[in-house]
Amino acid sequence: MSIFRSRPLQLLVVLFLAAVGAIAGAIAGSRLERPEATKTYPLPHHVPKYPGVASLRFAMVHDVVTERFAKHGPAYYEERNRIARAALDQEEARMKQGDGKPTARYFELVDDLAAGLDLLGQHDQSVALMRRKLKQQQELALPRPQVYSTYANLGTFIILQQIHEGFADKAQAKARLTEGVGLIHEAININPQSHFGREIWQAVILEYLIAWLDNPDLVLKYDMVGNSLPLLGDEVLGAARTRRPGWSHMGRQAHEFLKNEEGGDVDAQRARYREFIARVGAEPGWTDAVKTRHQSPVPFDEPTLGIIGMWRLGGGPNPFFAIALAETMLRVGQQYTAWNAYERAYRLGDGLGEKFKEHCRARQKFIEGRMSPEDVPQLRPSFERHLQKGQAYQKAYQDYEARRIREGASIADPHFYDAFFAEHGSIASPIGDEDKYPADPEFFPRSFKLILPIACLGAGLFALSGALLFCLIDRRPRSAVAETTN
Repeated sequence: MSIFRSRPLQLLVVLFLAAVGAIAGAIAGSRLERPEATKTYPLPHHVPKYPGVASLRFAMVHDVVTERFAKHGPAYYEERNRIARAALDQEEARMKQGDGKPTARYFELVDDLAAGLDLLGQHDQSVALMRRKLKQQQELALPRPQVYSTYANLGTFIILQQIHEGFADKAQAKARLTEGVGLIHEAININPQSHFGREIWQAVILEYLIAWLDNPDLVLKYDMVGNSLPLLGDEVLGAARTRRPGWSHMGRQAHEFLKNEEGGDVDAQRARYREFIARVGAEPGWTDAVKTRHQSPVPFDEPTLGIIGMWRLGGGPNPFFAIALAETMLRVGQQYTAWNAYERAYRLGDGLGEKFKEHCRARQKFIEGRMSPEDVPQLRPSFERHLQKGQAYQKAYQDYEARRIREGASIADPHFYDAFFAEHGSIASPIGDEDKYPADPEFFPRSFKLILPIACLGAGLFALSGALLFCLIDRRPRSAVAETTN
């Protein structure tokens, strides 16, 4: 090192090369440390609220709005009801030979039959069956967990019965909805996690409808989630996001968590990740307008999954569901999906007045103003194609069911639908980029397991190269040095 004592400039050059080497090593280490198999991380709403249940994807919203999902038809439910009645007859015969008390199997069959009747539009019969079941269970003094399905189903069937009959008789409608919401709350108190928490949103839509019966203008002020309709589009989009700030530091951890959901306090980890989900609903004035237990904003996936479940498995589409999906999607920046949901709400909204439909069109115009001029003319034709495809798929599915049942096939056969799916495939939309979060955008990853050693190696190699170069120069013959200076 004596060469550097008399030549400080060379020392500075070597130190500079060491710094360059360290930076190059750090960059190389960061690249090596990035997991090649993980190009994207999950978004916070990919972490489900409850373990073992499905989490939301935006394609699910698009599919329900355009009916892109398989849906059983009347022939299927008629056959299921026939099977349930035959099984009930056998169960009742066994009960007569025994102590006469209903069994758990008996109650399960009653649920199946009542649900089938409801889905065929025979609401009076389904409600009567469930009232009889509740009375039997109360007489047996069964534990509350065993009565959960009775409260949930009876409340649901009363709601659907009223929606089917309409709301012309407001007094009757309000009485039924009030009874329905009481039953749903009983079910929630017993098992708040069932059906992904869907009953919570069944109760909210009931409370919303009760308030709407008293104040028809409510549909121009809030949707069923409590999103404010008078808010201007710019005000809504000002906070539009799918996640709260800081998710870039959590995405990798969430990816590892979702692979096994094991180790440590799993519930605390789940809650920690879900804190980053953007919240919607219960906007200012909501709690004054609607008497409901839904008092504050919630992670947007919760009402969205609830509405999707009610739409697909309950009474089907209605303007209250469609407008809530539209306003929610707008608030989380999913403008294309929001536009489609507003279109569906517009088409379903004849009974809610022209001002409601004008709101849908105004929101669509706002969204169009933020899109490429080349894309705007394609919006409505695209919606039409998707809706027609969805409805055609559902018809083909139901026609297939009816034909196979006529041929004597059993709906309990696990291969009942094999031929249909072989011909038609799945209609579910693929997951798009809107549900993908780019891998850690920070320049350096958080761990230094590879960065630090490779940065040190780079610094040493660059410094050594510089030192060797100066040594070679210093040891050349004097005549050669003289020639280079002349």
